[in-house]
Amino acid sequence: MLKRPINRRRVGVGLLLGCLMAEAALGSYSLSTAFEKHRADYPFIVPVTLQARSELRHWPAQIYASPDGEPLHMDVFAPEDAGSYSGVLLVHGGGWQSGTRALLAPLAQALAARGHVTATMDYRLSARAPFPAQVHDVYAALAYLRAHAVTYGLDGQRLALAGASAGGQLAALAGLAVSESELNPAQVAAPAAIINIDGLWDFTDPLALPYENDPSRARTAAGLYLGGRFEQQSARWQQASPLTHLHANAPPILVFTGSAPRFSAGVARLQAQALRIQLSVTRESVAGPHSFWLFEPWFSPMVQCIEQFLSQQVSPLPAKTFSEN
Repeated sequence: MLKRPINRRRVGVGLLLGCLMAEAALGSYSLSTAFEKHRADYPFIVPVTLQARSELRHWPAQIYASPDGEPLHMDVFAPEDAGSYSGVLLVHGGGWQSGTRALLAPLAQALAARGHVTATMDYRLSARAPFPAQVHDVYAALAYLRAHAVTYGLDGQRLALAGASAGGQLAALAGLAVSESELNPAQVAAPAAIINIDGLWDFTDPLALPYENDPSRARTAAGLYLGGRFEQQSARWQQASPLTHLHANAPPILVFTGSAPRFSAGVARLQAQALRIQLSVTRESVAGPHSFWLFEPWFSPMVQCIEQFLSQQVSPLPAKTFSEN
């Protein structure tokens, strides 16, 4: 159900308060918990929050799907002037078991201010529904935005898919696995580009598996998400790894990696395979902790990198290049 855009001069404050209340109620991965985790090691960090932006349109809490009768929402941001803009759908992190769309709202707002239609989405968390429900939700959100492209001023053919942490894994998987009927039963078209911000590429990589399948823990976030430990669901762990689905006709890819090696698992192989099949993969290395995308001094340079990538790659015929920074 579409809702009218809210008063533009109030974009930011109301949404921020509502989202922070939701995060507190969930007791989940949030801006505040990430800040508390990292501020001792990085005392200079500044959390990034929504700003009051008079030049943006904003549609809060749009219902994009109702699987099992429970509505799923997204917040949409767009430039004030009418047009047919490129877009970015953003998928939040939280170990597939927590978090809300509020986490990436500042990034959505920042990219909208640079001339893109953006949306940040909620999806079914793993306690509610295991894999591949989350991937189905990402495809449903892509389809919704394209179906309502005129309302939001979006060019649906230039819609990129991005995510951070668990959301980065979901964005990469959905962007690459469009031909997999179990993952994409509605046959939703691929996004124009993929942006994975410090999300896993391969659950089974030696750098990742000891953490994702930690034998000292009764259950892990990945195990809950994938319906069992690696020993129980090895095929699912492979299926959920975006690297498994890499192919020559994939969209161009932008990868951000932070300083935690486990989240870089598979990236070197991604780059090597992409080079062989002449697929555009750009890597940006960030000297910051996991969750760097929520804080300055890393947020603004990241936005600039994303904007440069979108301007180069999100076009009808993206150039095929390979680069690494």
